[in-house]
Amino acid sequence: MGKTYTHQERARVLEAAAEGRNWRLVALHNEVELETARHWVQRARKTGDFTAPLDRRGGSYNRKIEEHHLEYLEECLSENCHLTLREMQDRLLEEFGIRVGMQTVRANLDGRCFTLKKTHRDNNYRNTPENKLKRQEFVIKLLQSYGWSKAGTRAVDFNTSSKGRNIHVIAAISREGVEYHEGRFGSFDNAAANDGSEYKV
Repeated sequence: MGKTYTHQERARVLEAAAEGRNWRLVALHNEVELETARHWVQRARKTGDFTAPLDRRGGSYNRKIEEHHLEYLEECLSENCHLTLREMQDRLLEEFGIRVGMQTVRANLDGRCFTLKKTHRDNNYRNTPENKLKRQEFVIKLLQSYGWSKAGTRAVDFNTSSKGRNIHVIAAISREGVEYHEGRFGSFDNAAANDGSEYKV
């Protein structure tokens, strides 16, 4: 098993190579195997990145998904809770140009206390200004059955009653159509109904 080197030891070797100093001598003073140091330097020259990666055996390390990425995902989920992990993965790539695995997305959602659960249907027009106004008018109409009056007296709302006479239509209908019809004014009681029964077919 090869020797494990610290972040500081690797950073010293790469810093020397980036500045054009003798990185081999720096590796020797830090007890880094020459072949290992050469691999670090060659990789750094190939990628153009002479920054030593953080030790991933513990502690914090660079993450692809950052805070603003998670805030973006939360906003997307608030608009559409049916998004799949793959769709969220695609949105991160489209919006920020980062490629992450679906398990990475899932792990970060778990960190934000997001869980997958059965959806509850709701409508998006319940509290529109128009519906709020309708509910307000409905409540006002309900309250119209209440009025102010002095203690011991009723609150009376005088409504004008209809002064016209009632009108009723008596008709006799057969399979061929209407055989007889008649309009009568006044109340329609049992006697009036019996009088009209003679016209039945």
